Amino acid sequence: MSSSIIGIERTIIIEELCNSGSDLIIQLPSLKNIVLSKDQYQVLKQGILFVPFSAISGKIPADELVKLCFFYRGRGIFFQSEAKPLKNGYAFMIPKVLYKQPEDSKKQNRGVYAKVFCSGKVKNGQAVECVEDQFYPLFKNNLWCYFPEREVASCVDDLFSIADMVDGKVPEDIQKMLQYHHKILYLPEKKLPEKNYFAFDASITGNDVNIYKTIATIPLETKIEELPYGAYIPLSETPELPAHSVFAIDSGVPVTPLEISDSIAMLPVCRYLSSPVSDAPQDIQGRVLPMKILFINETQIIFGTTGDQMLLKMGMEYPMSVYIPLPIGTREIFVTATVTRLYTGKKGEVCAVLRYNAIREEDRRVLYEKFYGTRFL
Repeated sequence: MSSSIIGIERTIIIEELCNSGSDLIIQLPSLKNIVLSKDQYQVLKQGILFVPFSAISGKIPADELVKLCFFYRGRGIFFQSEAKPLKNGYAFMIPKVLYKQPEDSKKQNRGVYAKVFCSGKVKNGQAVECVEDQFYPLFKNNLWCYFPEREVASCVDDLFSIADMVDGKVPEDIQKMLQYHHKILYLPEKKLPEKNYFAFDASITGNDVNIYKTIATIPLETKIEELPYGAYIPLSETPELPAHSVFAIDSGVPVTPLEISDSIAMLPVCRYLSSPVSDAPQDIQGRVLPMKILFINETQIIFGTTGDQMLLKMGMEYPMSVYIPLPIGTREIFVTATVTRLYTGKKGEVCAVLRYNAIREEDRRVLYEKFYGTRFL
């Protein structure tokens, strides 16, 4: 069952919140959780949630991304939004996508999780827990379809420096084509390719653009030849919504499918470093909190946490056990991996990219097929 709520279902829930109300919980790193009763805030028809200054003890930093939770028919619902200070209070824009809270901790534990042995010893070694986070969906081969529009502005610098992506301005006809197909426009020879070069149906081919050839004022082939970059990635909030932004891979040489895949794997890193929302409990007497698993496939795994909680060191090798839920049971995959990159955000968050050094071929197959949704060849 999907945890995201869009379309008519979202509209019904917002109307219910507007008419009947619910307790509202505001979570943000700089203050303790704030609980408001239904008469302490307003939901406006413009899709804005308004909270007066008098309802909050403390000050929310301008433009800080916070998590807002409420209840609909007994089910926890939440969304993220920036705090916009007005004359008498804060305005929070309600996004196009809402999310369901996990039913219980047992259900949450059935997701992907891992244990990293930071001492290098599995037996009696210090193990750091790593857990799945619903803001960063795993085993999605189309990660560009899970990038919230509100996070683009804060991620631009990281998209360039970490993922080698730049603003990919394209003609209107090509923009509509990318918005509709949710696929990568990959141009290895500056012309529309006749085949898909990726491990799954990821890029636009000639068969996808026939409808646009008939409505374009200038032949699409001519427009494509004039594009400056070799690959264009349409970012969207969910696979069901049209793309809201287009970014290009900035490479001085012809870009390859492998390089494109590596750039796409960095999208969760850019999101985590640029606009994190921490709803984890604070550290208790030096206890190490679980790291978040931001990405995993058959070659690498990426973790995120705060700077003082990051125990992994650049260039060091670590053994780890990764637990993958299957239709029947859970598969334990044991690997050793080396930290190849460490990225630090402006607020102190850190992401570690680890490449596998040793993994059983059968386990690599499981990760490959779960990520790409196709047979391992």
